[in-house]
Amino acid sequence: MRKITWNTLPIKNTIIQILLKNKGISVDTDLYNNLLKEFKDLSPSEFSKNIMSLEIQGIINVSRITKTKNRIELLKDFKNH
Repeated sequence: MRKITWNTLPIKNTIIQILLKNKGISVDTDLYNNLLKEFKDLSPSEFSKNIMSLEIQGIINVSRITKTKNRIELLKDFKNH
């Protein structure tokens, strides 16, 4: 039987915590690798859905650095709250 473990924080909250630790900025690959430490089964598509949701909510901003790298930035308005 497979052992199931539950995380205490949702993925979105963990993303915000990681960004706050990194002064509000991270590269998507670094952020994903940090999330894999907490969420072992996190797929790239699930990561993208959570990032997109946070961007739509106005919590983060995603901008392209190169073809394969994105910069994820916690918006200043959110940092002050």
